[in-house]
Amino acid sequence: MSLEEEMHNEAGRLEKEMQDMDIQLKKLHDKIFNLLALREKKEHDLKALKDSFAQNYIEKETERMIEGIIRGKQKAKI
Repeated sequence: MSLEEEMHNEAGRLEKEMQDMDIQLKKLHDKIFNLLALREKKEHDLKALKDSFAQNYIEKETERMIEGIIRGKQKAKI
């Protein structure tokens, strides 16, 4: 095989490797994009869940305080 043929084969091999790398990079890009979208959704879900717990806690404490006030007024009448 002549030097020119070897150089031509090497150029073809390098081009093929670069094409393979481009395919891998595209797959990684898609994976990263999907993971970021999923993470954003999970953050939203977590915030909604935490806000729900906070709201439930406030509602329960308010009910407890109102019940305490009502009981206090009932005891005062007796």
